[in-house]
Amino acid sequence: MAGDGGELLAAFGMTLALFSWGESTRSMCDAPMIGSVRRGDVVADGKGAEAQSRAQPGGTTPGSATVQLSRLLDAPPEGTPAAVLALLGDINRDIGGDVPLEVFRRVVENVPTAISVTDAHANILYVNPAFVNVSGYALADVMGKNESILSYKATPQTVYRDLWSTITEGRTWTGRLVNKRKDGGRYLAELTVVPVRREDGAISHYLGMHRDVSEMHSLSRKVRNQGALIESALAHAPVVVVLLDGAFEVAFANAAYRNLQRDCGDVAPAPLILNALGDLIKGGDVGGVEVHIAPEGCEPRWFSCSASWVGALDEKAESYFLASADTGLLLVLSDITAQRRQYEQVRTGAVRALMAERQTAESVREILSGAIYQFQGPLNVMAAAANMLERQGGADAGVLATLGDVLGAGRDALARLKAAMPDIEDEPEMPVNLNEIIRDVLDVSIETIIKEGISVDWRPARVLPNVPGRPNGLRLLVRHLLDNAVLAVKEPGGSGREVRIVTRALSDGSVALEIKDSGPGFAEGQRIKAFEAFYSGWVRTRRRSGIGLALARQVVSDQGGSIEAVDDDGGALVRTVFSPARASFERTSFENERAEP
Repeated sequence: MAGDGGELLAAFGMTLALFSWGESTRSMCDAPMIGSVRRGDVVADGKGAEAQSRAQPGGTTPGSATVQLSRLLDAPPEGTPAAVLALLGDINRDIGGDVPLEVFRRVVENVPTAISVTDAHANILYVNPAFVNVSGYALADVMGKNESILSYKATPQTVYRDLWSTITEGRTWTGRLVNKRKDGGRYLAELTVVPVRREDGAISHYLGMHRDVSEMHSLSRKVRNQGALIESALAHAPVVVVLLDGAFEVAFANAAYRNLQRDCGDVAPAPLILNALGDLIKGGDVGGVEVHIAPEGCEPRWFSCSASWVGALDEKAESYFLASADTGLLLVLSDITAQRRQYEQVRTGAVRALMAERQTAESVREILSGAIYQFQGPLNVMAAAANMLERQGGADAGVLATLGDVLGAGRDALARLKAAMPDIEDEPEMPVNLNEIIRDVLDVSIETIIKEGISVDWRPARVLPNVPGRPNGLRLLVRHLLDNAVLAVKEPGGSGREVRIVTRALSDGSVALEIKDSGPGFAEGQRIKAFEAFYSGWVRTRRRSGIGLALARQVVSDQGGSIEAVDDDGGALVRTVFSPARASFERTSFENERAEP
C-alpha cells in the first residue's frame, strides 16, 4: 500500500462505498458508477423505503455510511494496512453523522491512484479516471471484463497464485505486477487488493488500487547498477578503500581492506591508520601522507594515505525539509611497503657507507692520536733534560747539539703526524630524532651483534621530541656506546648476553638515552676513568685502545649534552642526556689535552 494521503483517501472512499452498498436490490452490475447510487438506495437489507422509515436518531440508518464504517473498523479484512484503519478511525470520530456518498465519489474520482471495483470473480464493475490514465482503458472498454485484461506474461504465475490464494481467504494482498496497457505498452504496477464481505461474511467484491511505479523501479535499478559497478571497481582496485561513519566505524570496505585485516591477524586496520594520521585529519582533507602501522605479531606496513571528509544526506523522514548530512571519512591507501623497504635498504647502505667512512677516519685519528700521545712523552722528557743541562752550564756542546737535533726531528715528526690526522668535516646542525639515529645504527650493526649471540632489547619512547644536533656525530656516539656495551657483555663475570637501549623524554624537554649491558659492571674507580683517553679496563680485549668512550664523551660535548656511567643491578649503564636548547658546537679534542713541549 502506498503511503501518500491520496491513496489512503482512495482506500477509505472505495472501501466505505462498497460497504455502504451492502445487499441493495440494485446490483453492482446494474449500477456501475458510484455516482449513480442515490443516498436513499443505500440500505443494509435491500428494502430502501423500509430502511428509511427505520432511521436511527440523528438521521443514521442501519445501512448508512457511518454504520458501515463502524462495522468495517470492528472487523476489518485481514491484511488491511494499519495506516488505512488509522485514518478511517480518525474520520469515524470526526464526522459525527452520515457522510454523503457524493463526497466519496468525488474523492475516488480525483485521487491519482488507479482504482477498480470487481465482483467476486474479478469482473470489472467500476474504474476511476486515474485507472483510465494509467492503463489506457476507458470504463466502456473494461466494463464486465476480467481484470486479467491487464495481465502480462512477464509476471510469474506464482505471483498470481499467491494473489488469489490471499484475497480468496479474505486477506489484503499487496505486491507488484507487470501490466499491459491498451496500446500494448508495459508498466510496473504496485497493487493492493482488498476483499469486501457481505454481512454474512461471504466475499462479494474486490477493491483494487494500483499505481505505475515503472519510473521508480527504473531509477532504483540504475542506482543499484551504478552501486554494483562502483563496488565492483573498488573491490578489484589495487588500493585499500574504507569508508568510516561519523562514529569512525567501518561503513564500507573493499576486498583489499579485508585482505589487509587478515594480514594484520584480524586486527582492524582502521583505528591503526587513524592513530597514525593523528591530528592531520582534524584540519580537513589530506593527501599523500605516509603512514606506518605495525600490528603486534605482524610485519610492519607502510602506506601512502589520502583522507577525505564526505557527507551523506540523512535518510530519516524528519530530515526531508532539512539540509542535514551525516559526515564520514573516506580513506584510500596505497601499499608502499615494498618501495619503503627498498628505500630503507638504500638508505641503510648510505648510512653504513657514511658511518664506515667516519669510522675509518676516527680509527686513523685514533691510531695517530695514540702515536702522538706515546711520542709526546719522550719528547717532553728530552726537552726537559736539555733545558736542565743548559741551566746548569758546563754541558758538552756536542751533547746539547745532539739533543737539539733529536728534539727538532721529533717535533718535525710530531708535526707530520698531526698533519696526517684526517679532518672530520663538521655537519650542519638540524633537528634530530634520537630514535631514528638508534634505528640507523641498529640496521648497520644488528647482524654482527646477533652473530656474537647477543640480544638487543630496544625500548624507544613512543613520542620523542627532536633535539638539535649533527646526525652523523650522533650515529658515531650510539655506535661507540653500543660497541662498548657489546664488549662488556663478552667480559667474564657478567649475568647474561643482553644489551638494553632505552629512550625517554624528560619533564624539562630533554631527551635521555640509556644503554645498559649485562656485563660485570664498573669496578671501583672506573666510572670516571672509563671516559679518559686510552684507558681500557677490559680483560679479554686488552688490545683495545680505550678510546671509544672518550670519543663518545667528545661527541656528547659537541652536541651540548652530558654523559655518565653508573652501576645498575649487575651491569653497567651509560646515560646520555641531550638538552632541547641550542647547543654550542665548538669542538674540544682530547688529543690536545697534553701540552706540547
